[in-house]
Amino acid sequence: MGQGHALLSSAGGLADVLFSGWQVNGIVTLLSGRPFTPQYSANASNAGNQRPDLVGDPFSNVPVGLYFNPAAFARPAATATDLNLFGNLGRNTLIGPSFKDVDLSLMKNFRLSEKARLQFRAEAFNVLNHPNFQVPEFRLDFPNVGQFTATANEGREFQFALKLIF
Repeated sequence: MGQGHALLSSAGGLADVLFSGWQVNGIVTLLSGRPFTPQYSANASNAGNQRPDLVGDPFSNVPVGLYFNPAAFARPAATATDLNLFGNLGRNTLIGPSFKDVDLSLMKNFRLSEKARLQFRAEAFNVLNHPNFQVPEFRLDFPNVGQFTATANEGREFQFALKLIF
C-alpha cells in the first residue's frame, strides 16, 4: 500500500507514512509425531526398562482420555531358558501426536534520516493457540499411562519491539 503500489497509490503525507512499507512474514510448522516405545519400569532382575509383549491393537478400544490402550500390552513372563524378560514389541512402534504451529510477524520501517531508520515489529507465536502435546506417558506400570502430561509448545505469545538501525 502507498506510493508505488496498487492500493493507496495516490496517498500522500501522513497516510503514506502510516500505510506504506509494511512487511508481513509467516512460518508454518507441520511435523509428524515422534515415535515412542511403551515399556515397563526396571525391575530387580533387569537393569533397564522392559519392553512388553503386544497382545492386542493399541489403538482399538482406547479408554476415554487416553492416547492408546494400555491393555494391548502385557508384561513378558520369564521362562527357564529366557530370564531377560524382553517382550516382542519392537522399538518406536507407536507414533505420538503431530505438531502444528503458525507464527506471524508484521514490520514497518520509518526513515529518520539518510542513514537511520526505526523499525517497529509485532510478532505472534502460536497464533492459532493450538496445543501440541509431547508423547503420552509410556511407562505401562505408571498410574497415568496413556495420558498427556506435557505440551511441546507454549500458548499464544505476542511481542513488540522498536529497533533503531543506523
